[in-house]
Amino acid sequence: MEHLPNLLAIAGIWLAGVMTPGPNLLATVHFTLSRSRNHGLLVVLGLATGTTLWATASAFGLAALFARVEWLYLLLKLAGAGYLIFLGVRLMLSKGIGSVIHRASCESRPRGGITTFRVGILTSLSNPKTAVFFASLYASLMPLDPPLWLQLSSIAAIVTISISWYGTMAILFSDHRVARRYEAARLWIDRVTGGIFIGVGTAIAVER
Repeated sequence: MEHLPNLLAIAGIWLAGVMTPGPNLLATVHFTLSRSRNHGLLVVLGLATGTTLWATASAFGLAALFARVEWLYLLLKLAGAGYLIFLGVRLMLSKGIGSVIHRASCESRPRGGITTFRVGILTSLSNPKTAVFFASLYASLMPLDPPLWLQLSSIAAIVTISISWYGTMAILFSDHRVARRYEAARLWIDRVTGGIFIGVGTAIAVER
């Protein structure tokens, strides 16, 4: 399968991205700690719905755009590589200040299951960094004329990773001992993820 490395790269970068603390993790932790594990899982379903929309728009929207304007492919590919390097440097320089647990527990309490699910969707869709990340991810790692199986597989991989990771976090953070251990390892998670982003971004930038 000619484009299998592209799929693996997209999945790997997305996995590294979801592992770093951000609005999605904060929402998951908040509803898990303040209400219940089930509320946390409802947030995860909402996040997965929003992620599906972002991934679909990026996979098919960018492919259609590149088919019409080929020079834009190279431009966005380099821009995407630069953005990955930028994110990597930020993570490498991060001091891990600010507890995800503390920030989550300070939020207002949710009211119901539908509201919780809706919060998950809105958290995913309203984050402008998510749009930029998806655009850079697909622009830099998708071939110019991707086959349909690659587009669909990349969406499936991204959604599966999101559900698996945030679902696991909802389950684990219902145990406060596990939550504290995660906080202790957060700095190293940022460092490793930053290194991955820098490495991949550099490889994309120098690729001919």
